[in-house]
Amino acid sequence: MWWGFLRRKPGCHRFFRRGSRMLWIAPLAALLVYSNNYGGAFHFDDFHHIVQNPAIRSPANLGRFFTDPRTFSGGRAPGTYRPVLLATFAFNYAVSGIQVWSYHFVNNLLHAANAALLFLVLVGLLRAVGRPDGDAAGRGQSTGKSMAGASASSTGWGAVTGTPGKPWTPEWGLPLFGALLFAIHPIQTEAVNYINARSNLLATFFYLAGAVLFLRWRALGASHPETRGDKRRHRGALFLGMAVSELLAAGSKEIGMTLAANLLVMDFFLSWAGEGASSPELASRIVARRSEEGFHECPPPEEAIVQMPRRTRDESAGFKGLRRRLRAHGFLITLSIFFFLFQRLLSWSVAPATANPSPPPLGQFEYLLTQPGVVLGYLKSIVWPMDLSFFRPYRVVVSPSELGFWGPLAILGVLLALALAVVYRSSLPAMGLFWFAVAVAPSSSIFPLRVVSAERRCYLGMVGISFVALPLLWWSRAWVARRHKTWRRLFLGGVLGVCLVWGVATYRRNLDWATEVSLAEAGLLLDPGNEQGWTLLTEGFLREKRLEEAEAAAFRGLELRPGSPSARLRLARVYLAEERYPEAAVELERLGKVKDPGFLESTTVRLELARAYEGLGRLDEAGSIYRFYLAATPRHPPFLAALARIAAKKGDDETVARLYRKAVDLDPSVLTYRLELALALHRLGRFSEAKSLYLELLGRLPHNPSLLYNLALLQIRDGEGAGAERSLRKVVALQPRDFQALIHLAELLEKMPDRLEDCLDAYRRTRDLCNSQPCRQEIDRRLRRLAGKP
Repeated sequence: MWWGFLRRKPGCHRFFRRGSRMLWIAPLAALLVYSNNYGGAFHFDDFHHIVQNPAIRSPANLGRFFTDPRTFSGGRAPGTYRPVLLATFAFNYAVSGIQVWSYHFVNNLLHAANAALLFLVLVGLLRAVGRPDGDAAGRGQSTGKSMAGASASSTGWGAVTGTPGKPWTPEWGLPLFGALLFAIHPIQTEAVNYINARSNLLATFFYLAGAVLFLRWRALGASHPETRGDKRRHRGALFLGMAVSELLAAGSKEIGMTLAANLLVMDFFLSWAGEGASSPELASRIVARRSEEGFHECPPPEEAIVQMPRRTRDESAGFKGLRRRLRAHGFLITLSIFFFLFQRLLSWSVAPATANPSPPPLGQFEYLLTQPGVVLGYLKSIVWPMDLSFFRPYRVVVSPSELGFWGPLAILGVLLALALAVVYRSSLPAMGLFWFAVAVAPSSSIFPLRVVSAERRCYLGMVGISFVALPLLWWSRAWVARRHKTWRRLFLGGVLGVCLVWGVATYRRNLDWATEVSLAEAGLLLDPGNEQGWTLLTEGFLREKRLEEAEAAAFRGLELRPGSPSARLRLARVYLAEERYPEAAVELERLGKVKDPGFLESTTVRLELARAYEGLGRLDEAGSIYRFYLAATPRHPPFLAALARIAAKKGDDETVARLYRKAVDLDPSVLTYRLELALALHRLGRFSEAKSLYLELLGRLPHNPSLLYNLALLQIRDGEGAGAERSLRKVVALQPRDFQALIHLAELLEKMPDRLEDCLDAYRRTRDLCNSQPCRQEIDRRLRRLAGKP
């Protein structure tokens, strides 16, 4: 079906229409089970990649995404190069700003598109390898059975469904199940709900698009003399599409660079399955099967050899065809290597080491020894996804002699051996396990990452798991088909029941991702003694300004692990939010001496310590920390604003204006920078510049009392009495107990003729707000003076 959109034959329109109906089921199921996540919040890295990232707020920065890795983060510049991901964030910001619904909409849409692409890939694979149990279409053996098992075969799919020749045949039913497995499995919830995990969705989208193009390109390898030129041009366009897909996948996330390796794995196993295929005999069986299904106008066998993109010619099947295609695979692999070198060179050149000094939690050797257990945990969660938690447990392994290393490694080896043992019957299990291994290898190998285990890393690997699931479902069907009719009904009901349970579990888990608090609480229900869960709960309470609960959660984390640096850091943040600067400084200074390799927050500690010093009045020490990080990330507006605050406390308004001017140039969307710049210009006596900024900001903040009050002062200075009165009355309406606004309004009205009653009323309201006897006496003196006027 997937090539039917490119080449439709009039006689096969019913065949293609059938497949197009099946194509939409998995994407619609994906959109349905994720329909309740649009109100979810930002989480974790979303804040410094999206909310605090000035680069995504201007379309003019689109070109910088591809040349400056520092645009990836609004906080510490990690030098990560993902320009395609940033482009989608910029699109979302242009649509909804930092309102989260559009970000979730794009994530859901990408997930649904990936389910549709996976359906096309699975259809193409089944047509390339034949029936999963060793059909002649896949082995060149004359068994006389078609893959669809149509008509009266007692072991065909129709014997299970009772609808031979209908769309629910293995040709469509198996790919549909694989796509549904990918679309609604609960382990995918982290990748879909966590907005910054869109990198996995985007990389998988281009990954699967490249796989679809590859299967079509491979099928067209059987050139026909009459159409050789057309097919050569067609194959060239498909190959170019594969290369572009690989670059876009790598530009979305580094894992996209493994596309070339996975295409080679697919080609190897497809060639293994295709050894000895007989194209005329295969085409005859295909046409015979379609005739049984009612497609009487399909092409004759000799035309089907060219028109149907199966392994219909010997020269495209088997290892002979693979050797012929190795040059193309070599080009794609070389392209990946060059992209990797370009990315590393660009990142190293613009992101110095001081920008991201936090080490990974484990050393390279310990990380490698721990990963077999982590990967086995991924597979366990895929098989039994009912106890998923954001805090994935893992056991740190420090020696190869430990059971935690060679035990999981032995189990993984047995699984791979079993997959290779049945490779003659079906190449899909081995292909799927190798695909899964290649997908998780970048995060589960010799490259230690800050997060040791995360469910979102299984997203692309679930494609390989779908490959494995198809033959398992087929062999289960074959066993059930030989049983009583009740068994067959139970089998169908069981398959549908599993899909329903997955969908409900996914729908329910979306609610856990609504906020950081709900996510932490859901994890703590499964493991109340998880210190990481209490740390995350503290962070969530801090974002929601629930300071008492945040402090209690931080102390609970410290009870579970008294020496936990992360829990102490969160406690220090609570102290900062409560303005208890001495306690915060003590905790942060103690954390600055921590040498724990699992502590990831060394940069954050220094920045929080600068905030504590700022609150304590130790401005020089705070400024030295901000200048250190500003030297590493000179285009970071928050650091400029922090230095400007310190300069304002020192009374250096020239420096304040200069720093806020730079911050405004780098991030014009932050109105606070413009307001502080206007106030600094006002204090410096640059009234015309300040007034123009006030008027500009009023268009965006028409109800800001501070802005209206300062504008009124300049209007009074310039003799604009009517405008100043309007501004001051707005301030009084917004803040009825604003003493300064009322006294200025009364003084302004005193100078206006025929406004005596309004002036007296303003003075009386001002007198009611006086907190001291001298203040009341002065207002009474003015009232007596005004009372004597005619």
